[in-house]
Amino acid sequence: MSYEGINHKLCANGHYSAADAMTEMYESRVALCYVCQAAITHEFAQDQTNGDDVGNPHTLPPNLEAFVKAKGERCNLGHFHVTEPERFDVPDDGLWKAVK
Repeated sequence: MSYEGINHKLCANGHYSAADAMTEMYESRVALCYVCQAAITHEFAQDQTNGDDVGNPHTLPPNLEAFVKAKGERCNLGHFHVTEPERFDVPDDGLWKAVK
């Protein structure tokens, strides 16, 4: 029996992150936001076992809308660098669960 999937997360400040479910299972660290180090408050598990719901793991989950758009600047080489990432509200769709 195996499980494959993506764990989508939101921190207390609305920053979004995603990680492979199996990788997280074997890592023994406290779940903190990689942007601001705030606690993760909500998560959504996207099951991809047996090829179900296979898609781009970097695609945002349904009903997730930014309340603050990403800000950035273009360097002298023409690359866009994010200086402030997007921030999201927790959707009230029943998919996102509060982390205890």
